[in-house]
Amino acid sequence: AMVRVLNDEGTETQDFDIRKPITLEMKYWVYEEGAILRPQFQVFDEKLNTVFVSIDSAEDWRETGRKTGEYVSRVTIPGNLLGPRNFIFGASVYSHRPLIKHARTGEVASFKINDVVDIETAQSDYPRHLPGDFRPLLPWNTEFSTHSENAGGREGKDE
Repeated sequence: AMVRVLNDEGTETQDFDIRKPITLEMKYWVYEEGAILRPQFQVFDEKLNTVFVSIDSAEDWRETGRKTGEYVSRVTIPGNLLGPRNFIFGASVYSHRPLIKHARTGEVASFKINDVVDIETAQSDYPRHLPGDFRPLLPWNTEFSTHSENAGGREGKDE
């Protein structure tokens, strides 16, 4: 299997703005028809601790025997999900029933996520470093009511 890292324009690169999606791509060849294959990516930190594994579970392929030929599988990591740091990744192709490893690249490629000072990131305008491998920009919802039972004499004030 061969692997690449692509930006949102489909260009191969290793440097990413934290807000932008990252596409991991693997190219592999099937030489025997009929195998039900499950490509996967393993993403590690710089010390080779597993950050996450993503297995292709798309309905159109997960129970379909492959014809012989060349395949390209991709997964996209959304922007504003991983924290700023270097990541290393590898790719594998398995069958799950029975469990058979058909190909594994090892930890062969890397990419770097660069922090950006922007209100539209999970960091927002927080003035200190946010730790962790993940820094998701999650949807928040805050409601306000002037008639709260727990307002404790602070009705109408949103603190």
